[in-house]
Amino acid sequence: MFTASGAPANIAAARAALKELQAMPQLRDSLWAMSNRLHDGLSKMGFDLCTPASPVIAVRRPDEATAVLEWNRLFEQGVYVNLAVPPATPGGTSLLRLSVSAAHTAEEIDQVLEAFSTLL
Repeated sequence: MFTASGAPANIAAARAALKELQAMPQLRDSLWAMSNRLHDGLSKMGFDLCTPASPVIAVRRPDEATAVLEWNRLFEQGVYVNLAVPPATPGGTSLLRLSVSAAHTAEEIDQVLEAFSTLL
């Protein structure tokens, strides 16, 4: 049996982040507000979302070629998303994965939604 403990720097960073969250609960509120805004907007446009709203939103695409094409189109519009394609995805699906942070603003989320609207 093998185990690997966390690196001290990673553990220290996680502890510091938890202290920040305790000191500023508005960060959590902002994170969820922006996550819900993005999830709701993508859902209303008809995108196939893999899970309920969360800080990580995966958009299922019909195939790998479409996902790669859309990843490039979003990047050209200043929106970076993670591209996940088989064999690294469950069930052979292709995904565009978005990560929301408490630092994102409503305007930035709207910019992302505008970029996704051009894919329709």
